[in-house]
Amino acid sequence: MQEGQLRWYGHVMRRDKSHMTQRVMAIDEGKRGRRRPLTTWTRTVFSDMKTLGLTPEMTKDRIKWRTSIRRANPK
Repeated sequence: MQEGQLRWYGHVMRRDKSHMTQRVMAIDEGKRGRRRPLTTWTRTVFSDMKTLGLTPEMTKDRIKWRTSIRRANPK
């Protein structure tokens, strides 16, 4: 599942800045109450990227991105 999420993230980040998915990614989640922050899809993806040593800039090179996320999840 981690590989699928990272693959989708890479796909979205390579899209044109005016595309709907890019605009949705830019939406601010806003301020929440005094509880533990909700685990969102974005936070999960960034946590997985940190674990694997990946950065958002790496998504621009599709081949390198795919090999990086596949190497982390051998089948």
